[in-house]
Amino acid sequence: MITKLRKRYYCEHCGKGGGSAGHMRRHERTCTANPDRECEMCQHTELGHHEIPMAELVAMLPTKSDFAEIQYHEWYDIGGLPVDLEVNVTSRLAYPGLEEAVKQVMDALREAVGNCPACILAALRQADLCDQISSETFDYKREKKDLWDNVNDAESAWQDANKVIL
Repeated sequence: MITKLRKRYYCEHCGKGGGSAGHMRRHERTCTANPDRECEMCQHTELGHHEIPMAELVAMLPTKSDFAEIQYHEWYDIGGLPVDLEVNVTSRLAYPGLEEAVKQVMDALREAVGNCPACILAALRQADLCDQISSETFDYKREKKDLWDNVNDAESAWQDANKVIL
């Protein structure tokens, strides 16, 4: 039997693990949970880099604590005996009005980050709001696809306009 030990490297911000130190350093640099992140999407597109620190972007968003409902009690019939259990719901129902408040600041957030989906995701993630909003408010996959489609269309148009005839 052969036994080998392998080093594992973990992101300090999100806990993602990997077997390559170089890949994990790159991930940490751009991790959406990193408050000092570098956005590769801004760098590789013509969005440019916004100068607003992530802490200010997170501060633009509402907090869960402003919308949290007080815990409530429900009666359960367990084995024929009524039991009072304290319930703390962590779904959208526990924060009425939170998604609407996020919708109200999304335009300002988009403008602040130059409409970069990765920067919007980072702000939402660091504000701990990703699990509380629907894809109607923000759909990272769709917005990222739309961004890259626009970038690729512009690149194709530029190449067509500057085609050299041999």
